[in-house]
Amino acid sequence: MRWALWAALLGSVAIHAALPFVLRLEPVLAGVGALRNVLVAAGVAAAAAALAVHRLALRRPIALGTLDPADPAAAGRITAVFIASWVLAELPVMFGLVLALLSGEPGAGAWGALLSFAAMALLAPRLPAPPHSSAALARSDVRIG
Repeated sequence: MRWALWAALLGSVAIHAALPFVLRLEPVLAGVGALRNVLVAAGVAAAAAALAVHRLALRRPIALGTLDPADPAAAGRITAVFIASWVLAELPVMFGLVLALLSGEPGAGAWGALLSFAAMALLAPRLPAPPHSSAALARSDVRIG
């Protein structure tokens, strides 16, 4: 199910990236230089937030052993973290779309599409393996050295 949700949001990024090139755009706002800076900064912050949420709420708890991906009770939390990070990763393409629509330049928002695609690629629904405890390693038949 997570792969289907991820693919749907990735498709949404593609549609929002292509939209300015399909529409006939006319400039709505003259001189979007300052707005461009704000939107680019907001897009970069959203992509960074997406990666931070994923790392702090999913990867770190799994690495520390406080979240077990094999536990069915954790599935809801894991899916919620994935969705939250994907929504944040989609924001740069939205900011780029707004910039393209306001400036009348279809390529003005290409940075947002690239940033969203990169963030979504990094946030594909792969789960890290839970750490092995030293007690479990001691019980195993595998000997190192």
